[in-house]
Amino acid sequence: MISVKPLCSPSLSTGASTATTRRRVSPASSVKVSAKQIVEHVVLVRTKPGVEHSKINDMLRNLYGLASLPQVRHLTTGPILRTQSPAPAFTHLFHSRYDSASDLEEYNAHHLHLSVVRNYLFPIIDDIVVADWISDDFSGSTEVAPGSIIRAKLLKLKENLTENKKNQIVDVTKGLKRNFYATKPQNWN
Repeated sequence: MISVKPLCSPSLSTGASTATTRRRVSPASSVKVSAKQIVEHVVLVRTKPGVEHSKINDMLRNLYGLASLPQVRHLTTGPILRTQSPAPAFTHLFHSRYDSASDLEEYNAHHLHLSVVRNYLFPIIDDIVVADWISDDFSGSTEVAPGSIIRAKLLKLKENLTENKKNQIVDVTKGLKRNFYATKPQNWN
């Protein structure tokens, strides 16, 4: 499990407002996304040891600036508070949402995104993991309130699994989500 508290500091904002949510109507995609689906994009990075704090802030500030791109529905980034992984810990998480797979593709190819990655991200990290998926049972607001905590569990499947086995695992994890939410404590929001 990875817990992240997105940064919403005015010192890291890229404009007059600290809001990082953007919305647009997107074109049709080769991957169909219904009204209850959303494309999630998560990037985990580990900064190199000894990187200056100012360079990390520059990375975060420039990543936040990507929220102004028309493809982005939501964008947040911040330091990881804790992880349950036995592997060396990642230090920061980037999370964004898109209306379609084609919006994510356009975002990934956008010259501003490529510039930020090339000039502010890659020079100060020594590891990166990217996970994209379609949330097919999405409900509620696509916006994440400033100061919210994001909890994510990422599973790495064994090599050489058949598509049938992978689909079985996905079905089981969907069941875990339903069971978890059915039993969550009353005081959770």
